[in-house]
Amino acid sequence: MRKHVLLLFPKTGLDLKRVNLQMPMSLMCLAAPLEELGYRVTILDQRTEKDFFLKVKNLLADDTICAGISAMTGMQIRYALAIAKFIRENSRIPIVWGGIHPTLMAEQSIRNNCIDIIVRGEGEITFAELVRALSRGSSLDKIPGITWKDGAKIRANAERNFCDLDKLPPTSYDLVNVEKYVTAQVPGKNRSLDVYTSRGCPHSCSFCFNRSFNNSSWRRRDIDKVIFEIEWMVKKFHLDSVNINDDNFFVDIDRSHTFCKRLIDKKIPLAWGCQGVRIDSLEKVDFDLLQRSGCKHLYMGIESGSEKIIQYIRKGITLNQIKNIVHKFSSSGIIAHYNFMVGYPIEAETELHETIELVNYIMRVDPKAYFSSFHIITPYPGTEFYRLSQQHGFIPPQKLEEWSNIRWEYEQVPWIPAHMRKTVFNLTLLTYFIDRKGLDKTKNNLLLRIITKVYMAFAKIHWKHKQFKFCPEFRLLNRLVNYKMSREIRNLASS
Repeated sequence: MRKHVLLLFPKTGLDLKRVNLQMPMSLMCLAAPLEELGYRVTILDQRTEKDFFLKVKNLLADDTICAGISAMTGMQIRYALAIAKFIRENSRIPIVWGGIHPTLMAEQSIRNNCIDIIVRGEGEITFAELVRALSRGSSLDKIPGITWKDGAKIRANAERNFCDLDKLPPTSYDLVNVEKYVTAQVPGKNRSLDVYTSRGCPHSCSFCFNRSFNNSSWRRRDIDKVIFEIEWMVKKFHLDSVNINDDNFFVDIDRSHTFCKRLIDKKIPLAWGCQGVRIDSLEKVDFDLLQRSGCKHLYMGIESGSEKIIQYIRKGITLNQIKNIVHKFSSSGIIAHYNFMVGYPIEAETELHETIELVNYIMRVDPKAYFSSFHIITPYPGTEFYRLSQQHGFIPPQKLEEWSNIRWEYEQVPWIPAHMRKTVFNLTLLTYFIDRKGLDKTKNNLLLRIITKVYMAFAKIHWKHKQFKFCPEFRLLNRLVNYKMSREIRNLASS
């Protein structure tokens, strides 16, 4: 019986070593049940592996059951398709895709000639059952959660229920070189890795994939198991910090407080930060407890400074709530990291100005605050905004490969008025440099740190004088980024 499974994580487009590379956690979680069943698993990450395709070819041996590929909407699809094509040309093993995009666009994705099976949703249990069936030559028609090709027919099996996170085996950290993913994610610290404590989010923001992918549900891991994993990670990988990479960490405030108390009681020498935080959740949070437990930063989605826009995207918060939380952060030692989006169909210059003014307000009240670079809102599959965007001229890609052109940084959505395009586009670049977050993230990369310092000076001038339409130095930066992307694409085409 064949006993080997190959799992592959494609490049995402702009992958910066020691800056923004996160562990291929989806594949590491996927591998754990397979190892428990006695299968040998290899994970290859295209972002970090030299001679990637040569290594893939060498692993396409007779005992390999299948190749699993993870893919998100955007450039990663282009790389994933190139990998799948390479496997198809060098082997007859089944090619299995999983991840957010193949799940939400399964019917379209499975039509691609380089895909045989799609694992929809959470893959740990589904993929383990699939591998066992493939290794035995069994039928696939009774496996919930897959879309597959049965000869010339396409079949979509029944949905699979969400799994109990506490019944899953420990994440397979031993299958990757963890050192390649250690970054300075937490302010003031140098060695951070991601950890997850829950999945999903119960809220209904119109732009978020969670409503479809997780059915607006939220599921938690046992806090003591999370603490045990963190303790082990700190000792094993010599970490000084961890970043909680949940969709929404503060759904259960009592649980979040318990997490903090456990860290204090255990006296773990650790700082921590957290993504997936809602403003309204923080109204009930004990900031003093957070700080005593080692919390250094929290990422929050504000999305806009306009009440009109906030209501339009069903965010469920108000400007008064935002401002109250800003004041809480200003009197604490925790760094708030605010996320904004621009380019909404109903966003005129007035609403854009309100967002800029909210950023200015936050800067005045809490000068240590960070801001994510403004993202242009993108109609991702499976979101309510995907449907709404089509009413404003967005034409969805008709083939899987066309989705690789969707780039969240620079997506040119058709509804942005011509007179606002330069401003919106320049703001996506300029806002990366209006605070010190770039210096924190690039402390392990000297060249990028120097570039960041130079552009911070330009950004402060533009922001102070509200010069957003004419930013030639940021256009140059964009050309450099596009050059890197174009070179990657040319290399991909010739591989």
